[in-house]
Amino acid sequence: MLAQTSSSTNQRTPETETDSIRDAYFLPFDESKAKTDEGSSSSSDRLSVESFDPEKCLDPAIRYLDPPEGLRPHPIEKFQRCLSVRCKKFSRLIWRFVAVALLVGYSVYFGFAIAYSVEMATTLIVVTCLAVASAGYVFIRDHFGDKIYEKCFEPIETLIDRNWNCIKWLLYPLMMIGLILYLCLDVVREAIQLQSLTGIVVIMTFLYVTSRHPNRIYWRPVIWGFSIQIIMAILVLRWKYGYTAVKWLADVIQAFIEFGFVGEAAVFGDPFLIFHPFAFMGLPLLLYLGAVMSILYYFGLTQLVACKIAWLMQKTMGTTAIETLNAAANIFLDGMDTMLMLRSYLEKLTLSEFNCLMTGNHATVAGFVFALFVLFGAPPQHLLSAAVMSAPATIAICKLNYPETQVSITKEMEDVKLAKGDDVNAFEAAANGVQVAGKTVAAVGGCYIAFLSILAFLNATLSYVGARVGYPELSFEVIASHSFAVLLRPTNLYCNLYRRFYIKIEYSLRLLLILMLHRKKYSALK
Repeated sequence: MLAQTSSSTNQRTPETETDSIRDAYFLPFDESKAKTDEGSSSSSDRLSVESFDPEKCLDPAIRYLDPPEGLRPHPIEKFQRCLSVRCKKFSRLIWRFVAVALLVGYSVYFGFAIAYSVEMATTLIVVTCLAVASAGYVFIRDHFGDKIYEKCFEPIETLIDRNWNCIKWLLYPLMMIGLILYLCLDVVREAIQLQSLTGIVVIMTFLYVTSRHPNRIYWRPVIWGFSIQIIMAILVLRWKYGYTAVKWLADVIQAFIEFGFVGEAAVFGDPFLIFHPFAFMGLPLLLYLGAVMSILYYFGLTQLVACKIAWLMQKTMGTTAIETLNAAANIFLDGMDTMLMLRSYLEKLTLSEFNCLMTGNHATVAGFVFALFVLFGAPPQHLLSAAVMSAPATIAICKLNYPETQVSITKEMEDVKLAKGDDVNAFEAAANGVQVAGKTVAAVGGCYIAFLSILAFLNATLSYVGARVGYPELSFEVIASHSFAVLLRPTNLYCNLYRRFYIKIEYSLRLLLILMLHRKKYSALK
């Protein structure tokens, strides 16, 4: 058919060439239809080929040879077409069979692993429990999520929204009283421990004084941001099981990071790892982490975890979706990856949201910065705890210093859609991640060289100036240390006063609690 049509016309277009190729090689051969006109063929006779775009796949300058007249398809081609049609028709059944087979095989393996050694299978047990819990959550959400929300959560949420003006005047004083009692009775043992609390007060006062719109501050995200930070600090630092969980997770992450040393040793050799760890261990480690994070982003795992954490923070803090999502993503992503994840919304941000976005990118220790700190000996559990606690505090700081004065178009999580990566497969995602991380490696190394050199020149200049008056030790570090020491003088005065009245305050609080407990017990017996 196509051969006869092409012989009758001297000029051929890319569209007719494309139709010729598809009809000749994708249609079953039928002599009765071969003599009919091209316009009489229906679209149902053709086998649709997904993602076939002639304008993108074919070059208009390329000409193709016409297939020989009367060419019959090869038996292998017939088998391939038949197999493709059957696989597409029963694709759901095939995937279910594969999933059941994998589930049965993993269950058998999991049972043998536990029977062999429970202690050695700790990581396997945790991963399995998380997978089962996630699968159960997805099943309940898809089948009963709407009913559960309408019957349980929606009435509570409506009740809180209606009476929030009354609830907050009761909730906030109780939170403040509980925090003071907890600090006095369980945390503070020496007056020097209150330096951090004094630092928070000083920073908040400075941010309020320098606020962009101090008369339009929305205090809910500010109060809840610091409250969530304190709650997370108690859970991961003061609670035994929380600290154990964070330490286990930090050890797993550290073990995972150390796999990057294998590739570095293969490229540079082990002696170089000893001679200069920053150049031959720290910077190449960014390539490994960039590839891993790009693979996680390709499969959508990064977006899923960030959205769930952001939803929880948004419900308590009342912030917009995009700034909450950015703060949640910065717990385990560096600023560059977060920007790439939210790149389609950067032009739609308000000024307050953009300020929160930029502040959050520099407020947490995540990604390659986490790896570099661990490489130089920082405890990973402390870094992980700091990353978790800094996320809500970032929003509190930003909303105090730059309140929202514009209307955001991303108020709810439903307004933000995070698509998966545009890569074809996981290998391309890893390669693109390495390419992006390579630019970061060059930028980090270049800035490291440039700024250390500038700092050395500045210190030499200050030392020269100080030497002229008999103080050659003058440097940028000395100036910075004395400047911050001035800010700590009120703290030292406060510590001296606290030492004087600490015993009396603690004794009075403990006596008050004992009297309250005895009174409650006496009332119950009476």
